[in-house]
Amino acid sequence: MLRKSCYDKYIRLLQLTFLFNILNSVLQATKDAIRKINSIVDAEGVQLVVILIPSNYQVDARLYGAITRAQNLPITDGELDKLERLLRKFLADEGVQFIDLLPLFREVLNDDCQLSC
Repeated sequence: MLRKSCYDKYIRLLQLTFLFNILNSVLQATKDAIRKINSIVDAEGVQLVVILIPSNYQVDARLYGAITRAQNLPITDGELDKLERLLRKFLADEGVQFIDLLPLFREVLNDDCQLSC
């Protein structure tokens, strides 16, 4: 019989595996959609530009930390930008122009925090 601590770690691993499988499925569906849209607009002689809009937890590292601690997720800060990194690489490989708003949003958050904190 599994001890409770081992059982809890096993359940957490299953939850994380499930979460990462969902994210991988969403990422693949996004890539497929972008490829399809790009082929349609390319046939019309139009250039596709994708705008990457980050979620709140990607912009504010404090929120990200609160979420990971509350959910007891062993996810490092390196994971915070992983989706954007994967999308940027995919878009560059596909020759699709993109605008990544994450750096701008973080800069604005930091400027606002410095002014109001």
